[in-house]
Amino acid sequence: GTLTTEGTRRIGLMLRTLLEERFNLVVAIEKREAPVYALMVARRDQRLDPRLQERHDCDLGGLGGAPGRTQLQCATMSELAFVLSEVVGRPVVDRTGLTGRYDGELTWSPAEQELHIFGQPTQSAQGPAIAGPSIFTALEEQLGLRLQSAEGEVEHFIIQSAERPSRASAPVSGNNL
Repeated sequence: GTLTTEGTRRIGLMLRTLLEERFNLVVAIEKREAPVYALMVARRDQRLDPRLQERHDCDLGGLGGAPGRTQLQCATMSELAFVLSEVVGRPVVDRTGLTGRYDGELTWSPAEQELHIFGQPTQSAQGPAIAGPSIFTALEEQLGLRLQSAEGEVEHFIIQSAERPSRASAPVSGNNL
């Protein structure tokens, strides 16, 4: 399947609405400075690797893949940054300055934490590590992009209150007397 940031935002909003209604959840969103990775163009001349092809014939796109592989299909750099956040375990912010949509493929040796996120057996359980570059090396060699440690504003969700669902709103069964 293809993952888009818009689709993920919609699912998150639906889940948040469900939690607010069912548990009277009250959440505040605070922005704080935190360690992030900045997604940047690797070369000083701002040229990308030729394997990252800009598209001018599409308005929507996304990314798909599996541990150690991501396929860009008419995707924005913001969408790539969103997916990379899961892979590297830290928020990734798009600082490429690229506003277009791109096709390309990125392959790397997935870290144990990434395999765990996708419900895959860990490398140690499989035996030797999967051959290939790290995600950091792969980005630079295959797409002409890089991740650089930086500080950035990150949204934090603060739960202000939540309640147990009332019995009246729980499903009725013969045992709820």
